[in-house]
Amino acid sequence: PDGCMLTDTLSAIPEIDKSIADFISQNFSEIKAMYQGLIRLGKVDGSIQSSIPDEQLALMVFNLHESTIILSTIDNDGSTQKQVVQDFLQLIA
Repeated sequence: PDGCMLTDTLSAIPEIDKSIADFISQNFSEIKAMYQGLIRLGKVDGSIQSSIPDEQLALMVFNLHESTIILSTIDNDGSTQKQVVQDFLQLIA
C-alpha cells in the first residue's frame, strides 16, 4: 500500500509482459524528465550548485527515489531514508 505503484509492480511480478514493461519504462522516463527540469531550475536559482550534468543528476535522484521506496520496507521509522536524502542534498547543494 505504501510507495510507488510502478516500483511495487516491478518488485512483485517475476516476469513482466512487454506492454507493461513499456508502460513502466515510459513513466520512469517522464519522472526522470521532471526531475531534470527541477534540477535545471535549482541550478538557475542557485539552490543546486553541483557541476554534474542535469541528466545525470536526474538519474541519481530517480535512483534515490526508487531505492528509498524499497528501503521503506525495512526502515520502519524512516530514519535511514531521511539520512540518505539529507546526505544526497548535501552533496548537490
